[in-house]
Amino acid sequence: MKKIFKLIIMGIMLSVIVACGKAEDNDSTTTSTAPSITPSIEETTMIEEDTTPQRGIIPNTAGIVVIKEEKQTEDLTTEAVNKIEHFYSAEEDAKRLGVSKIVVCQADITMVYNVGTDILSQFNTLLVEKYNCDFVVSFVGIDMFKNYYNTLADLKNREQQVDITMAAMDANYDRLIREDFLLDITEYLTTTDEGIKLYNEYPKEMWESVSREGKIYGYDNDIITTSTNVLSCNKDVATSLGLDVKEGFSFYDIGEILANADISRLSKEDVIPLYTDEEYLYRMLGYYDIGCGIFARKDDSGKWIAFNGVEDEEFIRLFKTLREYQEKGWLKTGTLNAIKAKEGMSLFSAFSFGYSDAYPFGETEDKLRTSTTVVCDVIPGTIYYGFRDLMKDEIYGVTTWSKHKEEALRLITLLSTEAELANLLRHGIEDKHYTYRDRIVRKLPTKTDRAMGNYAPVNLALTYPQYTEPDAKQEFYKTQFSKCEKGPFFEYEIMYDRLEELKEMYDPDNILGQIYEQGYTRLMAGGYEDVTGTVSEIRRIQKEAGIDEYIAAINEEFESHRNK
Repeated sequence: MKKIFKLIIMGIMLSVIVACGKAEDNDSTTTSTAPSITPSIEETTMIEEDTTPQRGIIPNTAGIVVIKEEKQTEDLTTEAVNKIEHFYSAEEDAKRLGVSKIVVCQADITMVYNVGTDILSQFNTLLVEKYNCDFVVSFVGIDMFKNYYNTLADLKNREQQVDITMAAMDANYDRLIREDFLLDITEYLTTTDEGIKLYNEYPKEMWESVSREGKIYGYDNDIITTSTNVLSCNKDVATSLGLDVKEGFSFYDIGEILANADISRLSKEDVIPLYTDEEYLYRMLGYYDIGCGIFARKDDSGKWIAFNGVEDEEFIRLFKTLREYQEKGWLKTGTLNAIKAKEGMSLFSAFSFGYSDAYPFGETEDKLRTSTTVVCDVIPGTIYYGFRDLMKDEIYGVTTWSKHKEEALRLITLLSTEAELANLLRHGIEDKHYTYRDRIVRKLPTKTDRAMGNYAPVNLALTYPQYTEPDAKQEFYKTQFSKCEKGPFFEYEIMYDRLEELKEMYDPDNILGQIYEQGYTRLMAGGYEDVTGTVSEIRRIQKEAGIDEYIAAINEEFESHRNK
């Protein structure tokens, strides 16, 4: 769920805020000092209370406007395919290096678009001259946001050579398995020396996330496929205020700390007392966000149970605390405040960070990389690790119609095990496309070309350690991954297609989705004066929209899979 969401909003988020996901990051980094006084535009979370029943198809006094949404359904009859416009042909490399086999590696257009041909040519040279391969590689990019499945299906039906492909979007991993696009590589991973080497390079939790009925058809090259949720205190700001904040403090401890501190100078210096995002708070409660205001938690026996968030005592306590913090002027939310907090301009911050060496991964013992330019000394508070889900997007695998299956398997092993190849595709040629000094990869200006960046189909954990990452980067991320608990759909092996079916059955017009998005956004920003009354009103309109039946169906799904 998290990964598909990332794919959809990736472009928007990268333009306004540092966020989890795959995006190239090559700016220089500095260590923060106590913030200086700088003018800025500040967002506010104060929302004018309006108890007038709102227009919409479900009138209410919570300021939530529910509309009839137009459905956007997939046109299953279309046969439109993408024209292959972004590719690198290795034919000249094959002639130059004296080999006859060409392996075709296909992924999204971002893997190929404007990538320097000198990088790809050098990659092929290394394959043949250093790694003794009898093949070179052509790279093909296809827009995964447009006709992706149709295009792959057309290539398969015409037996057009594609040896390695990437599952994503409407051509997701489960669909490609079901429709016989991907080769079962389980035997390769468990019985051959090269396959075992490949298997050992990634966390076992990753392999679990791509296993289907005991078989593996691909791999996820992300460093880690979930998030870490970190509460921290900026040590420089705390010191300037004379605060003695202890490690391991909780979100609820912040109220007492701020109540006993003179923080009046923070506003003059444009420093936020507290910034928090919703994901941290959900995980703090130990809850898995299913969507539409429905969450899941484990009961005393360890069983996952779906429930309505506004009927939960811990949620209501949190809503009231957020309102208290907001009324006292401590809590700030919104995009502009998130940017300020990530630039080190906050005393306390609570973020959910996507794991990536190019963006904040959240945690070391006493440092937090909070942005593309700042590494802060911090006092760590409570840290919660994200849930793991079954992966279905950006999964690489060998195709069933591959012309060179053995060579394709060798290639995915090399991409996953050799740091030199990984750094070349990700960063380019050293001193032409980048420099690596002081544990920072800095991109150099080039006129027309670039490296693949984080879209490179390589094991990203093999690339240079940066910023606060330890030298033993690969083992660090394996350890972090092991701390993450399976979510309910992973634990019960419920496919996302089934969750989407339930959504279509019980919330076809996205009424519950609209109530959730508007109501929780405001509750989590402390925006309702009467929390108790608002929670009651949201509960009322949710029930009118059928949330109880939806929750019952999810719990039945949990129960049926639990008993398998």
